[in-house]
Amino acid sequence: MDEKFFVDLNGNFIGTFMGTVPEGGLEVPSAPLDASQKWQNGAWTAPARNFPPLTGRQLRLGLINNGLAPEQVTAEIEAMPAGVAKETARIEWEYATSFERMHPLIGTVGTALGLDDDQIDAMWTAALSL
Repeated sequence: MDEKFFVDLNGNFIGTFMGTVPEGGLEVPSAPLDASQKWQNGAWTAPARNFPPLTGRQLRLGLINNGLAPEQVTAEIEAMPAGVAKETARIEWEYATSFERMHPLIGTVGTALGLDDDQIDAMWTAALSL
């Protein structure tokens, strides 16, 4: 018998079964690569990004090592519309002692600098050793 893969109605992986169909299970063509993935719209979601935080030093050195100046981050924040979000971003950038990969500011500024999630992930991983 062939192995079959199943998810529940919420897209959570139930397991691999041979012959028996779990009650309420929906068959999918493959198992996920990571337990954090869900089956949505006919495909597995991307694995959760779970990175240790970076210090301010590591983050800034990581930018420099990838040809980006910290001043470019400052310029992107300064280009934001006036208001609470801009002031919050400014305080986070200037005074945070650690940075979380999934903090919205990282994605917003990264996108503004022309970086996609995979590039940010690679830079983050490299900066962990600085």
